[in-house]
Amino acid sequence: MLSELQWDRLCNLINGLPQIDWYVYQVEISGEYLYIHTRSIFSSDNPILFIINAEGDFI
Repeated sequence: MLSELQWDRLCNLINGLPQIDWYVYQVEISGEYLYIHTRSIFSSDNPILFIINAEGDFI
């Protein structure tokens, strides 16, 4: 289950990525970590993984 801080970071990330032509294509939770997989709308060759801990900090 997401912590409130993880949920806030996820929402901010989803709202901000389209401004730089990126999108979220997969979200996973494992233990206390939230994994957010993103890709560029122009090229799927360069994905980025964001990891957020239970305190809402990016790792």
